[in-house]
Amino acid sequence: MATLSRLLLIGVSTIFVSSFSHAQAGSAAAIAAHSQIMSAFEASVATHAEPNFSILKALDFKSQSYQETVQRLGVRFTYPQGFEIDEQRDLLYVLRYSNGRPARAVIEKYRWSSGELLSTYIIPEPQASVSEGLVVTQEEGGDVVFLRSDSALTRYRLVDDQSGFGTTQKLEAVASNVAQSFYHKGGEWYVEKFKTPEDALGQSRGQYSVLDSSFKHVRDVNFAPQYSGYRNSEQLNLPKHQGFAVTDNGYAMTMGGYWSSRMKATPYHYFGVNLFDRHGKIVKSEYIAPEALVSQLSAMGIQADTVENEGIQALSNGKLVTLQVVRTGNRSGKLLFLTLSP
Repeated sequence: MATLSRLLLIGVSTIFVSSFSHAQAGSAAAIAAHSQIMSAFEASVATHAEPNFSILKALDFKSQSYQETVQRLGVRFTYPQGFEIDEQRDLLYVLRYSNGRPARAVIEKYRWSSGELLSTYIIPEPQASVSEGLVVTQEEGGDVVFLRSDSALTRYRLVDDQSGFGTTQKLEAVASNVAQSFYHKGGEWYVEKFKTPEDALGQSRGQYSVLDSSFKHVRDVNFAPQYSGYRNSEQLNLPKHQGFAVTDNGYAMTMGGYWSSRMKATPYHYFGVNLFDRHGKIVKSEYIAPEALVSQLSAMGIQADTVENEGIQALSNGKLVTLQVVRTGNRSGKLLFLTLSP
């Protein structure tokens, strides 16, 4: 499949560097920066090394509560944006958002080992901003989830109900200037900054703050935009940042914007895994074209007309798990939790 990804890249590289240059030729610096990032992307693909994965678990895109959820919210659909696996308690939490702005948010709780849906929590407040991160903690009085809400890291209590449809209670914002991605490990919070200085292409998504357990600033960690993407990656035709995790030896990011079989693939759509050392320096960068990804999934018995990556988590055994959302033409689909191999 590496050959297929390489051939597909040859077909898109010149076209989309050219289209960017015409659309955003107001700045020679922007063109140079774009070319530098494309060179890094092409170098990653040219190695013929692609993310090596296996399917750890597959859940239906539409859970047992899905239809009633969209009816209660009065929306057309909800779509996954993040997840967290609680290994100790054998639980999986999936964060979903509806169509529309502001959006409505829902958290589904599953038994991780069996895939059984345990509860669906509807967040009553409409959400003006989207969270790609999700952290669940056990506190006195019940589970508390951390989400990005109005560009702040915010605590919500999960409130259960015998009907299976619970709700949430908004508690407090604990950190400001928070973008989509954040992660909790070893008593520290790793938070993507929302308002950051722009470079020639715009705002990169590689600037993070590290906070202690009291949410006080400890240090910053930065990742090169060649590997962390931009807020406007789709317009730039560059890889899209989709997930962030802290590992024992550094950091991991997943890439891969929404792609359907009706689209011509660009680097924005490539599924990628970028690994960094503890200082934020790139260690390994691997990408696979969406067509090649769909072909691999088909060989595993999974049919897909659309694919999109939606996050990554480091498990206690050191393995990385990423969520790949796949859909088919009849609007069914799967939530694929993939184990990434080094």
